[in-house]
Amino acid sequence: MNDESLCRIGKTSGAKQMRTVLHDIILNDDDEELNDFFKDPSNKRMINEPDAIGWTPLHWACSKGLKNSVSALLENGADPNKGTDYDGWTPAHDAARCGNSEILEMLAKAGANIETTTSSGTRPLHYAVQYGRTKAMQWMCKEGCDVDAPNVAGWSPLHFAVRHGRVHAAHMLLDLGAVANMPDKSGHTPEDLARITKDKIKKGILHLEESVQLDDFEKIADMLAEKTKAQRDAAVSMAKHALENADSHFEAEDYFGAIEHLQVARDEYARVGMRDESAVIHLS
Repeated sequence: MNDESLCRIGKTSGAKQMRTVLHDIILNDDDEELNDFFKDPSNKRMINEPDAIGWTPLHWACSKGLKNSVSALLENGADPNKGTDYDGWTPAHDAARCGNSEILEMLAKAGANIETTTSSGTRPLHYAVQYGRTKAMQWMCKEGCDVDAPNVAGWSPLHFAVRHGRVHAAHMLLDLGAVANMPDKSGHTPEDLARITKDKIKKGILHLEESVQLDDFEKIADMLAEKTKAQRDAAVSMAKHALENADSHFEAEDYFGAIEHLQVARDEYARVGMRDESAVIHLS
């Protein structure tokens, strides 16, 4: 089953138990029956009820891309931030995974936190990147989502793009200012991960995902190496400028101003992974 099929039907195994009538209406994609259902105010008590896998009717509507159903559910009090008990998976994660920026916008307008995390620290943006949903990525980043936000393992959205061979997603993240060589908790940068993943696929440890080519990992690694150099060059340039400003503040005995500019230099190094902050003092 491919990604698109998964997004159309969501997870079905074992979900029949504990379904409410409202779940079934959503799964049948019946707008007329849904409107009739909400004519009885007492039916609203079911609106946030989870099924056997913890999904509310809104989870299912988002997973299936049913904009009319999402709208009706939100208008009748569905909680856009209700996550599953076992991992905190929200409707926004569903919409991002399926790449539906219109539904993401509907959820956000209803008060959804589009930066919410699962128990593994994974955000909707991570899932949009994983599945190569560039339109949803673009919308979320325009709304201010953190392009460098790590999950519990320290994986940034760029790590997700690399691991799943999403060349266009990686390119978009870099264009949006993502740090090219941000290490995860194991110390692996996205470039490291690109080469590790390619090697594991060649050895049969991992398998290529649909529409991904083995050469894509080399393309991403080369792109990251080039961007890392560019970001480091820019960091050095900014650090030198900050140090020049610090010198002028020292000469004027404005020590607070000098320290502020030194901190700018340090922060710029740290942002692009140049860990030897002591190198700052050797630039002037």
